[in-house]
Amino acid sequence: MTPLRVYDTDDVPDSFDAREEWPSYIHPIMDQGNCGASWAFSTASVAADRLTIHSMGIYDKQLSAQQILDCDIDYHQKGCRGGHVDRAWWYLRTTGVVTESCYPYKSGFTGLKNKCKLPRSIMRPSATSCPGTAGVKSPVYQVTPPYRIAPHEKEIMKEILQNGPVQEMVSIVIHYQLATNLLIYLSLDNRLCANSWGRDWGEDGYFRILRGTNESEIESFIVGIWAKVNGRELRRHNPKAFLKRRERHQHDRLRLRRKRHSRRRR
Repeated sequence: MTPLRVYDTDDVPDSFDAREEWPSYIHPIMDQGNCGASWAFSTASVAADRLTIHSMGIYDKQLSAQQILDCDIDYHQKGCRGGHVDRAWWYLRTTGVVTESCYPYKSGFTGLKNKCKLPRSIMRPSATSCPGTAGVKSPVYQVTPPYRIAPHEKEIMKEILQNGPVQEMVSIVIHYQLATNLLIYLSLDNRLCANSWGRDWGEDGYFRILRGTNESEIESFIVGIWAKVNGRELRRHNPKAFLKRRERHQHDRLRLRRKRHSRRRR
């Protein structure tokens, strides 16, 4: 995955809290329990937060980490024994996931993944029947291909400011990596990250880590995505938000075009 470098000279604030910027759009801390499922939880959490942010609150649902655990089994994914986040994003892109309430998390109690209850053959793009229920359906949510953020502090900040939480990898001990998702950065010295070990762990489920020094390799691999949002539905439910979103995209494209032209002239 080639890093995406954002050429931008705009200043970024000394502090920023995604929970204050989007108070209703950042979902609560989850608990993966007795299961090495951080790769699935961080993927589901970042996707859910960005889906809510990008849809201006229309799609405000926590997404099913259990479905990713159970059904994303290709290419050496190992469920509660670990997995690859790039394959998890591929699954969300090509298949999609339902909500947490439709396919709830249970592996935290058993330490094992379950048999997939929503194989690709029965998934429907618009809505899929929830496992073990009669007549209850959930929309299927998908994302665009993931893109990697270049490991430069200002670009990481700009990405969070403009598009919401990103996913990161942090090395805990030698030869072991824990997938978590970077939510916010605080002050000039450290950033606050969300974990998936419940709210009793750390600072209400969060932990602080030094920023700008690649502490524990936390800035080596950072990923963002765009949630697939139905523009017509957004326009129907929130016309002002739709116009604001479109104007911002047009402004970003124009600014990038001008910078590319400026670099060519140098």
